[in-house]
Amino acid sequence: MNGKQILAAAMAVGAMTTGAAAQEAVQWHVEDGGNGHWYAVFRASGPLSWGAATTIAASRGGYLAALTGPEEDTWVRETAVQPVMQGLESGPWLGARCDKKSWGAWAWVTDETWGYTSWASNEPNNSGGAEYYLQMYSGSNLHWNDQREDG
Repeated sequence: MNGKQILAAAMAVGAMTTGAAAQEAVQWHVEDGGNGHWYAVFRASGPLSWGAATTIAASRGGYLAALTGPEEDTWVRETAVQPVMQGLESGPWLGARCDKKSWGAWAWVTDETWGYTSWASNEPNNSGGAEYYLQMYSGSNLHWNDQREDG
């Protein structure tokens, strides 16, 4: 799928407001070893649910990012995410969710093959029994964390 991938970051504290900032989209060029996809980070001014992030991404003509390999994951983390993460406790939402009836069965919203993962240490752990959504976690150098829908 060649399109604009949106990574939605949510602050860990504070109330959601209408103000928000978006990074200019950056492209991982094919000639640089990339896939030709575009990535942008939307930084919310308060907590942002996975569902709301999905809606925002769609309203901007994209979808939450599906990071299907280590090169893409590293490039997105270093190029798109780290420059806007300062001061955020939670990282951006990613475009994957777990089957609620069969916890552990993860899938990308883009229907791309689920194979590569970059879980933080001791993740996924389904803490509290309701962590069905994927985010980058800043406390683990932006490796992946399973999280509740409301973050």
